[in-house]
Amino acid sequence: LLAGQVSLALVRARIRRLSGRPLIGDDRIVEKLRAALPYRLTPSQEFALGEINADLADPERMLRLLQG
Repeated sequence: LLAGQVSLALVRARIRRLSGRPLIGDDRIVEKLRAALPYRLTPSQEFALGEINADLADPERMLRLLQG
């Protein structure tokens, strides 16, 4: 287990050194997604969506796992 965690930390460190490509767009795709859903997003889902949008706009590579 420790070896797996150490190797994962090394991979993450290597990925973070690589520059990413910021993606800044308008909210058309997000609005289409919201309109297609048969329900409203919860406040937590809206928060997660905002964090993802902020990460996508950042030039640093995003290392994110979305669960739930």
